[in-house]
Amino acid sequence: MQNILLLKRWQLFLILVLPMAWTSPEPLNTIMHSISWALLLWWLYATSFYGQKRILERGLTPMNFKLFRINIVLSVLLTVLASFIERFMPAANRDLFSFQNLPYLLIGIYLAYASIQVVFFCAKTLTKLENNREPLAGEWLTNFILFTIFPIGVWFLQPRIKQLVVS
Repeated sequence: MQNILLLKRWQLFLILVLPMAWTSPEPLNTIMHSISWALLLWWLYATSFYGQKRILERGLTPMNFKLFRINIVLSVLLTVLASFIERFMPAANRDLFSFQNLPYLLIGIYLAYASIQVVFFCAKTLTKLENNREPLAGEWLTNFILFTIFPIGVWFLQPRIKQLVVS
C-alpha cells in the first residue's frame, strides 16, 4: 500500500488524472473512471494510514481513524449501490421531486459529508506532521484545498507526503 506514496508527482498525476480524462464507449468509460477514483481513495488512505503511524512514532496524539475508514468503505459501497439503482430504474420514471429520487438524495448527502471528512482528515494529518504539534484552526486549510483539487494539489502535496510520511 505504501508504493503509491513512493511515486514521483508526475507519475501520480498521470495515474490519477489519465483514467479520469479517458473518453470511450460506456462500459469502458465507467471502468476507467472507477479505476481513477479507486486510486485516489487508495492515495488518500495510504497518506492517512502511514501519516497516523508516523504521528504515533513522534509521540503526538493520533486522530480517530475509525471514522475515516468507515467513510472510505461506505463511500465505495454507496457509489456502487447508486450505480446499481441507476441501472435498474428507468429514466422515464424519474422526476426531480419524486419519492424515487430519495435514495439518490440520501446517498448524495452522505457522500458529500464523507468526502469532506476524508479530505479534512488527510489535510490535518499532513499539517500535524509538518508542524509536529496539533494544528490550530485554519492551519490545515491550504492542505485541505490542495487535497480537494487533487490534479493541481498533487504537484505540491506528493513531495511533502513522500518526505514526511515515507522517509
